[in-house]
Amino acid sequence: MKNLFKVLLIVMLVVSISALVVMVSGPRPAQATTANPAPGHVEGYMMVPLHISSIGATNAGIVKWTQSWPCRLVGMNAAAFNNTGDTPTLTLDVTSDGTSVLANALPVAKGSISAANLATSPKLADEKTVSVNATVGAGNGTASWTDVSVMLYLKCQ
Repeated sequence: MKNLFKVLLIVMLVVSISALVVMVSGPRPAQATTANPAPGHVEGYMMVPLHISSIGATNAGIVKWTQSWPCRLVGMNAAAFNNTGDTPTLTLDVTSDGTSVLANALPVAKGSISAANLATSPKLADEKTVSVNATVGAGNGTASWTDVSVMLYLKCQ
């Protein structure tokens, strides 16, 4: 019984000292950024499919994310399948840190696939916000679009 008491006392002492060491060293900072691929890695292409269920008006940042590593936009297609209202229009734009990576906003017609004209340097910057912005023109009355598909083609660096 005496030996068991000594063992428990030693275990409690070790646990207490360990807890003090952790508390004194302070909290570890959270890692806010995603590690970039190692130098010399094989560059690759990535397709980013986006589906937007419904767009009812001008929507800045209807889809948004933080780019985890630097990439270059090498292509963009979009299609919209349904709309309401009388002759509404839909245009899409993609921005990286607030700057468009398209030469001009992409007009999308119902039932057809539209291809974007890219800016001279269509880079998606590392750790910056990428947004897809949509603008709906009402035509004659209230308008909305549903089932909008966007495909981004990226070359990762």
